[in-house]
Amino acid sequence: MASPLSSETSGEALNPGLTFRTQRGVTDVPAEWEPATIVLEGVPPEEWRSVRLFLNGRPLPVCLEAVGGAERVTADWERASSGTWMLEVSLGGTSRWSHLLRIRPAKISADAFAAMLDDLESGLPTSIAVGLDRLGAFTGLDWRPPRPATLAQEAEQVRRALEGGRDRPGLIATLHEVARDPHGILAPIRPWVPAERARRPSPVDLPAAFAKPGNLTEGLRPLKLADCRVEHSFDVYENRLLRAFRDQAGMRLRRVMRWLARSPAVPLETNDVMSRLSDGFAAACRAAAFLDGVGALRSAPKTLTRLCHIFVDRAHEAQVLIWDHAASAAACH
Repeated sequence: MASPLSSETSGEALNPGLTFRTQRGVTDVPAEWEPATIVLEGVPPEEWRSVRLFLNGRPLPVCLEAVGGAERVTADWERASSGTWMLEVSLGGTSRWSHLLRIRPAKISADAFAAMLDDLESGLPTSIAVGLDRLGAFTGLDWRPPRPATLAQEAEQVRRALEGGRDRPGLIATLHEVARDPHGILAPIRPWVPAERARRPSPVDLPAAFAKPGNLTEGLRPLKLADCRVEHSFDVYENRLLRAFRDQAGMRLRRVMRWLARSPAVPLETNDVMSRLSDGFAAACRAAAFLDGVGALRSAPKTLTRLCHIFVDRAHEAQVLIWDHAASAAACH
């Protein structure tokens, strides 16, 4: 069923009687991507040469042909997508008539179409603006220097990082979860072993085996060879990232504890909360002791990567809380 005609017309002296002939019959509004023929039933056939038809300002060729047993002024309607189209008809350069045509989408309802337009006009710009803000699109803005964080703010930030908040897990829970099934790989190593114990001698290191002083027998055979082996290792990027979060959280926790010890006016409840967090964090670090053998993160992550374990996503959420006010903390020192 065709959508009702929506139009704004002008030029009442000229009424071209514009209709569309499709495979479904005569209609006032063609369907989306439906081929049709524009018929100007109100224009006299003898004046067809002075008729000008425009679609969104672009002229359409008109012709005279038999339609329904009578001669009519017609034009080909190109397949059009959903949207608003302006049809204009002029006769002899004196009379002009315009018609605003709205074609509704065929695959979604009018309500869904209106909601989509609202999202495009309102929601999408907001989402883009928020995304640009998160990515640091601050060109042309004059930033003021960050104000030093108060002791209460620092304590709350550390609490949120360790305990979490709302739907975000804290670093304590993340470390306990990771400790149950830490992510590791089989890392290749090439230790130098006696030649009789080498299983897969490394071809790359054979020249070094012959050139190494004191490594040849009287028969010019190497005493030791570099053997290609693998060992289970936790030293992967994901665990390095998690260790960086753990180290930064521990540093900030120790700093807040020192400040609390020097501040006599701090409420007793705050000291109790931070002491409880300190004990819980220490227990979580002991549970995830494998991180002690992980190398340091060489650089802060700048691009999104495909992580191997769900715990890294949760650790990243905790990292967001840890690094949320890093600039304020840096300003204090």
